[in-house]
Amino acid sequence: MTPTELRALRTAGGGQSPPLRTLPLRTMPVPGEALDSWLQALAHHSDATWGDIGTATGYLAGRATGARQPITTITAAQMTALAYTTGITPQTLWAMTPASQLPVPYAMAAIRTLLMPGSRFCPRCLRDNGGLWPLWWRLRWAFACPTHHCLLTDCCPSCRRRQRIEAPPMNLVPQPGRCDRPALGGRRRSTPPRCGALLSDAITADAPVDSAVLSAQRRILNVIAAGVASGGIYGDGSVSALTYVTDLRVLGEQLLQHATCSPSSPGNLNAAPTWALNRDSTCADTTALGASLAVPILDCDSPDQAAQLLRTVLVPQAHHAVARHLRTHMVSGALTPAGLGLECAGGPVQQLRAVISSQSAGRCSSDRYHGVPALVWPAVAYRFALPGLGFERLRHALSVALILVGSPISLEETCARLGNPYPPRSVTRALQHLHAHPGWSYCLATLSRLADDIDRTPPPIDYARRRQLSYQELLPDAAWRDISWQQGVLAGRGVKVQLHRCWLFERLTGSPARHCLHAINSPKFASALAVLPRELPPDVVATLVEVGRMFLDDQGLHREPVSWQPSLPAAVGGPVHWSAASIARLHRMIVTEGRSMTVAAGALNTTAGVIRSVLGDHPPPRDSVGWDARVPTALPRCSARAAHSPATCSKNSTKPRD
Repeated sequence: MTPTELRALRTAGGGQSPPLRTLPLRTMPVPGEALDSWLQALAHHSDATWGDIGTATGYLAGRATGARQPITTITAAQMTALAYTTGITPQTLWAMTPASQLPVPYAMAAIRTLLMPGSRFCPRCLRDNGGLWPLWWRLRWAFACPTHHCLLTDCCPSCRRRQRIEAPPMNLVPQPGRCDRPALGGRRRSTPPRCGALLSDAITADAPVDSAVLSAQRRILNVIAAGVASGGIYGDGSVSALTYVTDLRVLGEQLLQHATCSPSSPGNLNAAPTWALNRDSTCADTTALGASLAVPILDCDSPDQAAQLLRTVLVPQAHHAVARHLRTHMVSGALTPAGLGLECAGGPVQQLRAVISSQSAGRCSSDRYHGVPALVWPAVAYRFALPGLGFERLRHALSVALILVGSPISLEETCARLGNPYPPRSVTRALQHLHAHPGWSYCLATLSRLADDIDRTPPPIDYARRRQLSYQELLPDAAWRDISWQQGVLAGRGVKVQLHRCWLFERLTGSPARHCLHAINSPKFASALAVLPRELPPDVVATLVEVGRMFLDDQGLHREPVSWQPSLPAAVGGPVHWSAASIARLHRMIVTEGRSMTVAAGALNTTAGVIRSVLGDHPPPRDSVGWDARVPTALPRCSARAAHSPATCSKNSTKPRD
């Protein structure tokens, strides 16, 4: 304490209150004792009222209101005054407040989750220590005494009311170990008489030394003391004590409601009310029962063991209800239905929401749509192509599914965030089509892993930002004329450049080409756009990609690639990438044999949409056998025109004549 602080304390009050002095009679706090218990013991030993001891120690200085509020925390000024008058270090004083058990900075939600109004107590401890009140009795999850192997008591044995709801009256001397609530039937006055019953006379239930109740109590106290919980279903990671007790409450409530009443169940589940464990009226035995059921599940060595134990505790018909409850509450990722091995019996959307990777541990972000295109990457969609399901609609449905993984966001909002390429009802039908296929479980696993990868390492492209860009200046007419001159292709009359703009738009944004502002809403344009990948030579594709690169640079997206696809391991359920032999065979059928994409899809046992996507990524080379036969007049004419293109003419004009 600095000399300036000492002078301020000695002259505190400014004439309105006497200066603070060191107390002549001091009582040292017991380790683990609460601050209010120590102050009441100090007042009792000094035969001083609560108001007098609060004024003498500086605790009540400047508190015109709220003097009888239970002590949750102390200010720096109160801590300095108490340290000066009592000789106790500020660190010890802070450790005696309930706020020391809370995360810093703490909020009202944390106070309500970890603490409860009032306090439970152990009558046998009060009998042994003379009425001292340990700090941990104020915890909401305090329900058993590890020392005396018994449950804590909720109320006074005489007036049946909770203790430590408020501080003692200002003009009364505290009586440790006795009930300080107003006596029942007393006259109304400013300070009614107190109940005064000995709290040590309360009767409490015994708990065996090796019981699940005491084991659960020790585990909870250790987690709160450490501030984090590790091991168990959390694996090598760790969660905060606040997250642990939240998991404990949510799981415990469901176990109280849906657990089986077998002889091995700890306690009488039929007699346990289905109240929420965070209610202030919840008694100690209900809390103990919920904790004794939930803590063993949270402490299992692996999710598989936790799932097996949970299946033995829950009634079979309650699995879906418990999964839905866990999914709609803010719990850690390890406590999700997938993390605990609960099977969701709902439709595909419900199952997607129930699935989450254990590695993501609840890190499912509402911003995941920034890293997901409106049409999922072809490398992902190749695996799940099905007859009767359009490839573009499949890709959009998989993008929606990817955002729904482990997320409470609605299907309608997800489609809106992706630009609504297809209405929600169409997406639902596509997901139902996938759900009816035997490979649906593999689809869930793939989407779960991909969602975890996106949450952990966002893709290099922000697709949400690209969807918001203006594409009015994408591939100007002059640039397209130069490309057509240089590559020897026909420039067309305006529709052709619009087709290529739409193709480039889909490559840049991951959204359907028909959503480009240059698209024409007509069946003829849609048909031409569908066959465009078959007509694009590799040189034109490479040049268009360069144009896309320049467009992104003009928009300030220098660090983002033109396009990107995730890397996924090879597995059953469909090819990850097309092999070189399959691509060569496709080029031969398209170029040499002149087959349509539909016929080629039938020969390769896939869909026309997959063929169209593969040709977009791997265009048939210009020197393939049969290319010149398909366009016998166009290429010579285009080559001749290329010799007189503006770029060529300006280059030749600088050469000296012979």
